[in-house]
Amino acid sequence: MYDAEAMAEVEEGAAFIARAPKLMDVLNAVCAVYRVGKMDMMSLCRNAHLVEARDAFYYCARTFTPRTSTEIGVFFADRDHSTVLAGVARAKQRFAQHRERLVEVAKRLGVAVDEVQQ
Repeated sequence: MYDAEAMAEVEEGAAFIARAPKLMDVLNAVCAVYRVGKMDMMSLCRNAHLVEARDAFYYCARTFTPRTSTEIGVFFADRDHSTVLAGVARAKQRFAQHRERLVEVAKRLGVAVDEVQQ
């Protein structure tokens, strides 16, 4: 009646959603690792350090949670989904420079470090 392979895939997806960190957890971890405040992260300031931290948040939120770009943007000071996508692209582009910090964020979230990849 039910395809066992399809059921296993559904159960795996449900398990991922159940153990995935919340967006607020990702924000807290990124703020701690990058040593910035939440209000600074959500501000419109274009300071390079804040832009790097925001991009790290966008990357980690897309990678470690089941949330869409639109949901992440709405959570993060009502930013547009294209802002999130651009931030993820910048984070991937500069991945080698920020890998250590991204791994630290993953550890704080309890995410397997092997999930941190370009």
